[in-house]
Amino acid sequence: DKYYTPEEVSTDNPVAAMVYGDIHINAFSQKGQETLEKVRLALRPEKNIYHDVHDHHVGSHHTKNDVMFSLQKNAEGNMTIREELMKSVKFLSDKENAYLINDNHGDHLNQWFNRFKPLNDQLNIDLYYELGDMAREDAKEGGDCNLYRLFLQKYHEGEYNLNFPTADELFLVRGVDCSQHGHRGSNGARGSAKSFARSGHKTFICHSHTPRIEKGCYQGGVATLSLPYAKGMSSWGVTHGIIHDNGKRCLIHIVDGKLSPSMRRL
Repeated sequence: DKYYTPEEVSTDNPVAAMVYGDIHINAFSQKGQETLEKVRLALRPEKNIYHDVHDHHVGSHHTKNDVMFSLQKNAEGNMTIREELMKSVKFLSDKENAYLINDNHGDHLNQWFNRFKPLNDQLNIDLYYELGDMAREDAKEGGDCNLYRLFLQKYHEGEYNLNFPTADELFLVRGVDCSQHGHRGSNGARGSAKSFARSGHKTFICHSHTPRIEKGCYQGGVATLSLPYAKGMSSWGVTHGIIHDNGKRCLIHIVDGKLSPSMRRL
């Protein structure tokens, strides 16, 4: 919250953007959300940039043939995909200047839709046909038929509009390109911090859940470590990013649910 020069220490330094580590709202605890909200309200960033708000925990292609996963979900009450999507709606309802980056977990909804078989999933059949109607209307208007975007736009009732930068154009915040999630690299290759560091722009990505600085590429972490596939040794970190008004960047870490002493004072 301070800017140091040889002449003075300034305390009035606006934050251009907060780049949040992958949210995965289905696993993000209420306490964790409250801590992150306190950071947002303290820094008052001009832009709030979100990655992987949706997890697609229920209908993921990673678990479609996992019998044990299905048994567990049935024991828990078998939450529908619509219920999980509405968690994103609720989370974003009071977020001003929210920008949602095109990400792989949001794309999981389209992947689920493409392989859906109505006879095998009666629980989510109404959502399937509703999403189909949304996609048909979006296609008529020349849209990209991103089902997660369409669902949010239909059900978002917050005071502030949601913004959806595309991955095909620069989304510059004080000279830093924030358009990429990190899963998709150039020329059809997989994304990585090293490849983005060679892109010719300063970049800010997420995706791997491992915080990292690779030359001009900063990479955020994840908002929660309580994901079902987080087992064993890990380099993940609860880490979020800040882009200051002068284009300088930093990563902030939340360890065992606690901010650093300076962030707590702020």
